Amino acid sequence: MFLSNLIGDSIKKSLSYLPSSYRKRAIWLLLGILINSLFDLVGIAAVLPLIAAILKEGFIQSNAILCWIYIKGDFTSDNSFIAFLSAVIFLTIVFKNLFGLWIQKTQYQFTFDAFRVVSNQVLRSAYNKGFAFFKNNNSNDILNEVSYIPQSF
Repeated sequence: MFLSNLIGDSIKKSLSYLPSSYRKRAIWLLLGILINSLFDLVGIAAVLPLIAAILKEGFIQSNAILCWIYIKGDFTSDNSFIAFLSAVIFLTIVFKNLFGLWIQKTQYQFTFDAFRVVSNQVLRSAYNKGFAFFKNNNSNDILNEVSYIPQSF
């Protein structure tokens, strides 16, 4: 229970630092990451029937889904069906990997954009404190607040 509250509170607090347009992007990005995870699961699970069809004689006819595809596809031999199944799985994995690359690119772009926004907010806040603030504080501490803390966020 404590862990779920900690995670939920951390997410709420993190989202509160971002403008509303970034919150929407974050939700879409999380949804994309979830879909990518499901594609990974499907990609791994899709290989198992192919391996079984290659290794076990009569597996295509004994499996209801594969048998239905075999009949509807009007395949004449197990080898042609295995070739078809291999091509479909290959294309699925290629699509899954391309989608994963796009999600990663989007994630990195979102992270950089969020860093830039938060860093600019902290910098504006520091500038609004006036010259006395800069004179009375160590420049390394100010740099840490403006650059390093938002970057680790």
